[in-house]
Amino acid sequence: MKKNKIAIKATSEENKGEIPIKNKWDNYLDDYKNYLEEYRIQYELSLEGSLISLSKYPYMKERALVIYERLIKAKNRLLLNKKQINNIFKIKMKFIESCHIKKQQ
Repeated sequence: MKKNKIAIKATSEENKGEIPIKNKWDNYLDDYKNYLEEYRIQYELSLEGSLISLSKYPYMKERALVIYERLIKAKNRLLLNKKQINNIFKIKMKFIESCHIKKQQ
């Protein structure tokens, strides 16, 4: 039996013009944003009496905090770029503003 060998060659010239690949910190930012949003939704539903949401929202909060701590450690180790650092605080401010708006209503 013959084995076919496939050579994969990637150069920066081939990848020019393509959309840059998201690194793991961008994925963590996406996860952080999603967990905070889901936490807010589940929290509001639990206040309305949903027992399922009452059990879900603490998990969402804890996962968001774990990811936030990882992001802050990465920031302190200078692993994040300025755009990623700004995104952390934009996500946090958006979450705070959405909670504040709900309390005023």
